[in-house]
Amino acid sequence: MDTGTFLRRALGDEGHYCLFAYFGNKLIQKFYPDIETLIQQAQEKDKEGLNAFFSLGTFETDQNRTAANVHQVRSLFIDVDCGELSEEEIAEGKRKYATQAEALSKLKEFCKDTGMPRPTVVNSGYGIHAYWFFTDPVSREEWLPLAKRLKKLSADKDFLIDPSVTADAARILRVPLTHNYKYGTSKPVTILGDFLSEPLPIQQYVDIIGVDFLDGVKEVPKEYNAIQSALIGNYESSFRMILEKTMKGEGCAQIGHIVANQAACSEPLWRAGLSIARHCGDGDVAIHKISYKYPAYSASETETKADAIKGPYRCETFDLERPNVCKDCPHHNKISSPITLGRYVKEATPEDNIIVVTDVTKPSVTHEVRVPDYPKPYFRGVTGGVYVRVPNGEEGVKEELTYRNDLYIVRRIIDVEEGECVLVRHHTENDGIKEFILPLRQATSKEELRKRFSGEGVVGDYQKFMKYLESWIVELQATTKAQNAMRQFGWDKEHISFTVGDKRIYADRTESNPPCANTLGRVQDFGSKGTLEGWKEMAEFYNKDKLIMHQFALCRGFGSVFMEFFEGLASCLFHIDGGTGVGKTTVMRAQVSIWGDPLKCLAIEQDTDFSKLNRYQVYHSLPVCMDEMTNTTPQAVSHLVYQITQGRERDRMKQSANQNRMIEEYWSLLGTSTANATLSDKLLAGKQDASAEQQRFLEWKAVPVFKKSSNKQDTDAFGASVLANYGVAGPVFIKYVLNNINSCVELLKQTQRRIDEAAELTAQNRYWSADTASTLTGCIIAKRLGLINYDVEKMFNWILELLEYNKNTIDEMSSSVFQVITEYITEHWSSILHIKSTDDLRKNPIDSEVHGGGLDALLVEPTKNPATRLIGRYETDIGRAYLMLQPLREWCVSRQVDFTGLLDSLKKDMNGKREKKRLGSGTLLRLSSVWVISFDANLSEEDVRP
Repeated sequence: MDTGTFLRRALGDEGHYCLFAYFGNKLIQKFYPDIETLIQQAQEKDKEGLNAFFSLGTFETDQNRTAANVHQVRSLFIDVDCGELSEEEIAEGKRKYATQAEALSKLKEFCKDTGMPRPTVVNSGYGIHAYWFFTDPVSREEWLPLAKRLKKLSADKDFLIDPSVTADAARILRVPLTHNYKYGTSKPVTILGDFLSEPLPIQQYVDIIGVDFLDGVKEVPKEYNAIQSALIGNYESSFRMILEKTMKGEGCAQIGHIVANQAACSEPLWRAGLSIARHCGDGDVAIHKISYKYPAYSASETETKADAIKGPYRCETFDLERPNVCKDCPHHNKISSPITLGRYVKEATPEDNIIVVTDVTKPSVTHEVRVPDYPKPYFRGVTGGVYVRVPNGEEGVKEELTYRNDLYIVRRIIDVEEGECVLVRHHTENDGIKEFILPLRQATSKEELRKRFSGEGVVGDYQKFMKYLESWIVELQATTKAQNAMRQFGWDKEHISFTVGDKRIYADRTESNPPCANTLGRVQDFGSKGTLEGWKEMAEFYNKDKLIMHQFALCRGFGSVFMEFFEGLASCLFHIDGGTGVGKTTVMRAQVSIWGDPLKCLAIEQDTDFSKLNRYQVYHSLPVCMDEMTNTTPQAVSHLVYQITQGRERDRMKQSANQNRMIEEYWSLLGTSTANATLSDKLLAGKQDASAEQQRFLEWKAVPVFKKSSNKQDTDAFGASVLANYGVAGPVFIKYVLNNINSCVELLKQTQRRIDEAAELTAQNRYWSADTASTLTGCIIAKRLGLINYDVEKMFNWILELLEYNKNTIDEMSSSVFQVITEYITEHWSSILHIKSTDDLRKNPIDSEVHGGGLDALLVEPTKNPATRLIGRYETDIGRAYLMLQPLREWCVSRQVDFTGLLDSLKKDMNGKREKKRLGSGTLLRLSSVWVISFDANLSEEDVRP
């Protein structure tokens, strides 16, 4: 048999064919495009006295002979060494057959035990090579699991093959019909028996040896979910730690063998060790520590090969390369890779603790957060999470995970209602950073802590959480002073400070303001962005005569702080009525941008009434804006107006105790709202007279100003500017007020007197007076500071127009007794008996004898019978009405009409009289007398018919 026949059966059909030849220090490796050239070159090198080898795989490129470059493989193969063991091999624990005859006998026994067919066997000179051919070439990925399975079977059957050969697709073996010059002699390399086995489909080999294709995975898998990735990122391995454990007999014997026998270690086993060294934290040094004693060591080549390894190899790979070692390992079947033996949690550095956080509501916005050092023995992993070092016997300490995310205490707080608390910060995977107040009474009770933590999305071992929190609290109590939390923003009781979000502003300084349970959810409303100059430029957009209403609305943001100085008045509302395109929402955003985020500070229609009132309570002195009340019911509007202007929430019970929640201080601020309808119209849809509510709010009908399409670019740019500059004007404004509070209050009173005189306001208009005076004072001071440049006199004159407009509205909506009673009769038209009156028949003796006497005996034809229930009587000929008191009272209550006052007005203005009356008189109805209010209606049917 010739060499060509053998190689064409052993090698793939495509790719580059590799020839390797050497003798002594002479090494040659070349790639050829076809098998014939390979054979020709092999024969020439053989004649030159060089050992000739061919690679079992063909290659994608001719750049290197690596497994990753293998294109096709067409056979399974083994290499069986024979001969006496050297001292070095004995020291390494290596085993091999004494003779080729013994090796052939064991090969035959192996084939019989496993069912493998008879292979083609090559006498390599001192050992044997066996080949099982495939019908068609396959990829390395298809071949590798099968080769590994053959390798494992050999180890299981104690068949002594070279473990580094069988699963290496780039392996080289001797070219048949050349010579072995290894020991200075020439031994022919022959095909035993000149037997060439028949190729079989790869599936047939799979069926024979039962390959599990999952065995082909040799790297630790890297597909993890977000939590696993974060946790894995905290771990690092130390190769030095692995070696130290190995020296104590507690590490990896395979790694120990690789380090001790670098010169003789097989390439696949060395590569497995290299995969561990490469992926340790000290890998840059470790990869050379396990390689430098190799005779052909190259630092650059070692680094190149290490960089190409994707992950640490599994224990099973080491076991395949060097069998019968791992089974005696103390960690056998307990770990998946030797790299685990050097694993430790990498502690975060101060630089690692400064993290960039993305705002979940605004992905384009980021800010830095510094995570504090955790109290010992707790520490933070380099990518986050809470870990603790605990005693671990002779090994000293071990590291345990307490919680997968960052979780820590920011500060101690004294809350008037909750007592001593801590502010806890929780970094979540997808919802950003959350903060919540935790009372110590909950932190020290496992069940209370479980309820609270689970409600905040913190789930884990609550016993561990309690110990962790205890460490934090003990450390903070020893090193920090608890801060008293302000339960509301705005003015303090003495008017020496003003709180905005997490800042408490004084005349000469600004301090941090710890949130409490009451303010925590609103602190983030008051961030800042952009520049003061940018904000001024934005506000200047409204400096036009046709936009004075918008100027007034914006200045309410400044004026809100002065409502505090009107005794007994909590708030007044300014309502903007108008359709789309009048700038209602944008001007409210501009108003609240004085103090904070225009989006977060703006209440929307979908917010509950409780949420809106809670905003009032927490903001305290800061302006509150409510967008789009169009769909709010008349009753809800009435309740909201009264409660806003009363300045406090309703009492409500604590969830955890049968007692009232603490009632916070009243609020004193300016409110603004919008809708596509007037509040007056809404109120009148649900009640007869809304003049009382009307005195607590002002409203204005806004009209479109920017009607041309060319204006859209300007308004779009302005809207973007509002969102780009906020939270920068308010601190400047309030600093001035704090430093000049007496003169500012005096200016407020002067401004109020001027408006009251010019608009002829009375005590009944006290809310309007305080509202407009506060707003105009805010405008005057903001202009002094250069924050705005609006014309104060023009705004003053516009305020007079606003007040006149609202006075006229009240005059129009006030109801007289005639209007109220007309509406009642109109609504109940079908329930009123319309009938003529008659003389008393008792005056006619004849009729009295016939009919029994009296009006009840006289039948009168009604003009109109009631269609439903009977609630009144109207005598058409004399214009007198008789209305039952109870139905009238119920109607008055439903329409919020003063029933007693109505009766008084009927008596005074319409000759009313409270009396008993038989409503069915003159009809066949024999009804008892009932209490009625009678009056001179002087109405005809045309006057009251709907």
